[in-house]
Amino acid sequence: MSISKKITKNKQLITQLKEDISIIFRQFTDDYSGALENELMQDVVSDVIECSDFENGYYATGDIKLAIGRVLCNRLGIER
Repeated sequence: MSISKKITKNKQLITQLKEDISIIFRQFTDDYSGALENELMQDVVSDVIECSDFENGYYATGDIKLAIGRVLCNRLGIER
């Protein structure tokens, strides 16, 4: 696969990942989802990319949920 095709595929996958993260935020934060997304989105995206099989084009809903938990714990100073 050429570099340009891989970059395009990654951009599409990141766009889909952000949409999936938004859905999960809305499910449990309701009126606050927009503010939380603005504050946490980049950290959650980075965590999913780092901790899933994203480089091979895969991530799961569970990866997103774990990433949100890790980011929130990190922001609140909770160690696990």
